[in-house]
Amino acid sequence: MSRRYLLPLIAVGLSCYAATSASAQSLRLSVPLDGPSVFKAYCASCHGVDGKGHGPAAEALKAKPIDLTQIAINNKGMFPRATIEDVLTNGGKWKAHGSKEMPTWGPIFADADKNDKIATAHIHNLVTYLESIQVKVASSGASVSPRPVPAASPQKK
Repeated sequence: MSRRYLLPLIAVGLSCYAATSASAQSLRLSVPLDGPSVFKAYCASCHGVDGKGHGPAAEALKAKPIDLTQIAINNKGMFPRATIEDVLTNGGKWKAHGSKEMPTWGPIFADADKNDKIATAHIHNLVTYLESIQVKVASSGASVSPRPVPAASPQKK
């Protein structure tokens, strides 16, 4: 191959590499870290902004998204933190997780940011948020809705 063609070919290759690196960098920067923002970005379209399973995409799914505010009630009043972390990270025992409709978020967060600690923080913060929106059962047996979690304020640079 002559130098006349080699130099433009190298330039195109470097441009593609730079565009790919910039795209990956913008994806890494776009993944929120706080629990409410992670939920809004990745869960609310199916589970709804209130977590009750009525998001705008819910009707298009084969299986209705679960009401995430009822997790503790469905587990004898205890929020199963380790189980929920496992479901979000690995798919857990629920068949819906890991499917095309309900992805397993651990690998997605890991791909978005190659730092395992940040991917783990996304899951941890999301689970903490899910725990905060659980409907509580009063001593009378009536359900008590949780107080809304305030939106995270942007960090100052």
